[in-house]
Amino acid sequence: MNDDDFLVEADKSIQLLNAIDRSAYWPSALLSLMDHRIGEVCDLHLLATPLQRQVFVSALSAKSAVVLSDYSIRMAMASVRKNSETLLVHGLVALVMHLDWPWTDPRDSFFAEQVMISHSAVKMGVELDRLFHIAAEVTIRQSTKDLVYPPRTTASDVTPLNHIWWAETEGPAGLVYYLKGKPIPEGHLMSVEGNRNDTYT
Repeated sequence: MNDDDFLVEADKSIQLLNAIDRSAYWPSALLSLMDHRIGEVCDLHLLATPLQRQVFVSALSAKSAVVLSDYSIRMAMASVRKNSETLLVHGLVALVMHLDWPWTDPRDSFFAEQVMISHSAVKMGVELDRLFHIAAEVTIRQSTKDLVYPPRTTASDVTPLNHIWWAETEGPAGLVYYLKGKPIPEGHLMSVEGNRNDTYT
């Protein structure tokens, strides 16, 4: 994609991310219309050149960076429910975008999301080295790349969630990751097929 076309699409993506009401998006059912649209943002980032990625990530706001982090956790759940490696890659790319945001300290924001994505990959039989290599290829900051690759979790870690503040359960619609001691959002217990009210921007 040439730079002019990329800038047009990147501007649309920034507007989309900035318009998301996080308080409504995070607890909404999977996979929502907004999940699909953020997935398209991740595809744009995957296809971009290194310079285009740098321009795009630099234009993120604090709000949009956090939305990308939320999306990464949602895709860690959705990928297992749908047995979709594409959703898992999207979640990891969104996490990398969040980590590459200039005002993020990757060391403070990586571990829990990485564990959940790795845990989901192991459940699906996705090879971790290949998965995290894809993410490393789209990083901007060396500090992000050093965290992302090689992967910190291996397939032999059968209970990695024991090491973080998150836990897992099986809901009516499939896998749920939730904060220990906190109620599970109702939307995470269902799919969009069971809840068509997914227009929340």
